[in-house]
Amino acid sequence: MKLSIYPNPTKGLFLVELDKEWMGTHLQVVLLTSHGDALTKRSLTVGTEEFDLSNYPAGVYLLQFVVGEESQIWKIVKY
Repeated sequence: MKLSIYPNPTKGLFLVELDKEWMGTHLQVVLLTSHGDALTKRSLTVGTEEFDLSNYPAGVYLLQFVVGEESQIWKIVKY
């Protein structure tokens, strides 16, 4: 299953894109600070979802993807 995050690094806006192989999967996405504090939580489906870090300072943020009992974390850099 393909998942894309771009642009990374970002000035503020970035996209998460899920291909059609994710169809029927309950995917939860949590945007976190580098300290682990949750900024937003969403359920995603197939397609593209926009996230906005424009109101947050430059730094490293984390995107946690959760499917069932499994999770994966990606780093997002805002400059």
